[in-house]
Amino acid sequence: MLEGLRALKDTLDKRRLALAEAMSLDDFLTPQPYTVEREPFPHVVADDFFKPEQAERLNRFFYTRLADGCADTLDYSRFHAFRNPGAGAQSIDYDGYVYMPRPEEDASVRVLFSLAWNLFFSDLFAQPTGFATTVAFHHHPAGDHTGFVHDDHAVKAFSSRNRLANGVVPSIASQSAPGDAAGSFSGMRSIAVLYFFGGGWKEGDGGETGLYADQNAPPAKRVAPLPNRLLAFQISPRSLHAFQANKTPRDSFVQWFHTDPRWARRRYRRS
Repeated sequence: MLEGLRALKDTLDKRRLALAEAMSLDDFLTPQPYTVEREPFPHVVADDFFKPEQAERLNRFFYTRLADGCADTLDYSRFHAFRNPGAGAQSIDYDGYVYMPRPEEDASVRVLFSLAWNLFFSDLFAQPTGFATTVAFHHHPAGDHTGFVHDDHAVKAFSSRNRLANGVVPSIASQSAPGDAAGSFSGMRSIAVLYFFGGGWKEGDGGETGLYADQNAPPAKRVAPLPNRLLAFQISPRSLHAFQANKTPRDSFVQWFHTDPRWARRRYRRS
């Protein structure tokens, strides 16, 4: 009961603060209907998602950062490897490189840290989200392997020190484990958003996102990484997915919205 009231309060607070933020997604998104497909779990695929001007701004910023090069060890100033062979238990069995843009780093990413953007996906899936979010650019060079099947249903740490003027709390790469206990809090991933960059894609290039109904079966659906395509899905223990092996590079940004872990655990009865 209390978890539901907290989720409702967050939603009401976001709507109130969004009025002061005064950002309209009509300036960024191509008008179109959105259909939430239910199988193998609730998800949306939208093509020509951003208007051409915004798509070009995002592409330009992404590839400007990528042109700085990739590091095979942890380097927050550049795209860096997911896998760190010397990290022991912290090593992640996942090919590719990641870069976490800062909200103020480029005008093209500001919309991703807006309340209007947050509410858009919360309303789309009728799924509560809090103020916490994580945004990361992903780069998969040609020849990456198929990733492990996972559900993204995980708790992440945030610091209220990073709170923006609109109330949004982004995850900052160098502060992914907040040091001030008084200002730290946890969020459970609630909604995932993938947006694809790049040029043309053709059948056989790979790099799709596989959506699974069963962890031990082939993907029930493969979402191709077409440029300016968005894939969003509701996160739950059912939201099994994995990157598919690629013959050409795949570039994207990935974003997660989070909610109160107590609400998510109560809903999905999962510890």
